[in-house]
Amino acid sequence: MNGLEYIAELLVRCRAVEVIATSEDTSGASPQDTRWHAELRDNIVDIYSKVLKYEMYLVLQYSRNGTHRFLRNAVLADDWKNMRQDLETAEEKCLRTLGHRETEVINQMVTSLRVKADGTLAEIQEVQNEIEVIAQNQQLERLEKRRVPYAAFNTYPKGNPEPSQCHAGTRRDILMNVQNWAEKDDSPEIFWLGGVVGTGKSTIARTVAQHFHDKNTLGASFFFSRTERARSETGGLFPTISLDLCNRLPRLARPLRQVLQKNSDIAEKPLAEQWQQLIVEPLSQLSNDLTTPLLIVTVVDALDECQRGESIGDLLRLLSEARQLSRIRLRIFVTSRPQLHVRTSFQKMSRHTYTGLELDPKSDTMVELDIKMYLKDNMDEISHNHSLKNWPSDKDLQRLVDKSGRLFLAAAVIRRILSGTAFPETILRELLDNPSTSTVCSIPSEIDDLYSSLLKQEVIQSADSHYLIPLFQPVIGSLILLFENLSIDDISLLSGISLKNVQFIIDVLQSVVIGSKTIDTPLHIVHISFHGFLIDSKRCTDECLLIDQSRSHNYLFDACIDLLSRHLKRNMCDLKDPRIMTPDVEQSSIEQHLPRALRYASCYWAKHLQASDTCPNRGERILTFLKAHLLHWLEVLALLGKFQDALLSINILVTTSEVSARFL
Repeated sequence: MNGLEYIAELLVRCRAVEVIATSEDTSGASPQDTRWHAELRDNIVDIYSKVLKYEMYLVLQYSRNGTHRFLRNAVLADDWKNMRQDLETAEEKCLRTLGHRETEVINQMVTSLRVKADGTLAEIQEVQNEIEVIAQNQQLERLEKRRVPYAAFNTYPKGNPEPSQCHAGTRRDILMNVQNWAEKDDSPEIFWLGGVVGTGKSTIARTVAQHFHDKNTLGASFFFSRTERARSETGGLFPTISLDLCNRLPRLARPLRQVLQKNSDIAEKPLAEQWQQLIVEPLSQLSNDLTTPLLIVTVVDALDECQRGESIGDLLRLLSEARQLSRIRLRIFVTSRPQLHVRTSFQKMSRHTYTGLELDPKSDTMVELDIKMYLKDNMDEISHNHSLKNWPSDKDLQRLVDKSGRLFLAAAVIRRILSGTAFPETILRELLDNPSTSTVCSIPSEIDDLYSSLLKQEVIQSADSHYLIPLFQPVIGSLILLFENLSIDDISLLSGISLKNVQFIIDVLQSVVIGSKTIDTPLHIVHISFHGFLIDSKRCTDECLLIDQSRSHNYLFDACIDLLSRHLKRNMCDLKDPRIMTPDVEQSSIEQHLPRALRYASCYWAKHLQASDTCPNRGERILTFLKAHLLHWLEVLALLGKFQDALLSINILVTTSEVSARFL
């Protein structure tokens, strides 16, 4: 027991002696008892005075610098040993005065106090732990703001259909291959699953994520999407993954909080710093505390849909550094289309760093069997729902399989078409008997034929074609060229087309446009191939359906300017205090006063201008708009935290010849 511990317990004992001594009634005490009380009091006072002397010397000693303390200890300038002995002698004298009975009572009281003290210390420790958790949560809340919504494999907007996973019994070889890779000790860190459009890469990725989630080894998942701004950039990737890892491994909270304390704006730093500080450093600290290896699987889907193509190489290079984690086996499953810049990035990596598998629907005979199983089970369900007997026939089922071209996307579109109609027999006959889709051609052609057949039936040949055709270009053309997904309500507000008419054409095309039961949930097309089909004159041969990108962007530019001109005003959020700072404005107030369509128009009107064709009157129109609403527009961007977009927009104006002439 060191000096301070001894003094602490001694003071407790002295206090116990005082309690015993003062609890006795001394009014009628004998002279001997009176002398006993006086001697006991003197002993306690002597102990207190020696304790005070000890503590005074201690305070003086620690008020000196380190060198001075060392020298005084070396020459024994302060006789610590004798002071301790004096205290022990005084305590023994006090105990002799007390006698055996009182000493036992004191020992019991000290024991009781020690138990209470231990309980109090435990409560204090519990409070400290709770305070630490609160502090950790406060630090992590900063990072939470950069979490990308709906990036995880099992999350999606309310009202949207649940993202699909592999049909039971299909893709077994691929899934087993991935599972073996992840669980093998000496496997490369990265598994790349490549494949052309429609081969089911994202569906496989969700199934892989679900498998490791069920085994409690999934650390995180991030599904890129070109149609959603936050999910098409790398800025939120590592913040989102680090938070998911922290949820999976709560022990990462402390090292992650330490990172955020040192570098609160880490989420704004370059990818390399984010990777090192948000992922590697916390995992390294955890790795040092482990006695057995820990498997953590991370799934990154649709890497090719990251808009900044130059970031893909940097990202893959960083992910390849996962091997430096000694006791943590970090496995990263990546999917993408085999685009040139993705292939090049992998080719620059060591073969010891990654393994891969490229889906080839033409050469893989298992794909046809899997698609046949998928279609048969779904056709059986449709048959049951519509009380159809022996439908479809084995021959028609095989023709559907052939029609899919061994693409799961095509098979999924077939299922959506047949399950979304009240007349599946009629629609099936039209699909199978269409001469343009009677044979298996190149990979894109099967999908194109399906899109052509669907649009011809639902739009061109529909009884409502005189309503649908005029709506197709402004609604569907806008939908596929928007820089962010908008809802039915938003498109109606932006385009000026009635909500009823927008809802009408979206309902008709629900096989290729994924909507929801609510008008305020963003829409998105079933697959990026539908976008490619509609803008390519070689693939989409009907002029009523072909989307001219330049004209459509010009239409959207006009729509944005019209909407802004109608709604922009001073003090958009009706703030009562003009001195309030924009970061202090409640998000609910911004969403209430700035509809999503207005927010979109504020951010993207210049980008639509940049992508549109030349128009001699645009310079005058923009000048009129900016004269009336420049400050109002800047106010909206500031409220949205996107003031930097104003600089990008101005730069676009300067570089657009027919516009810049109006300002020079």
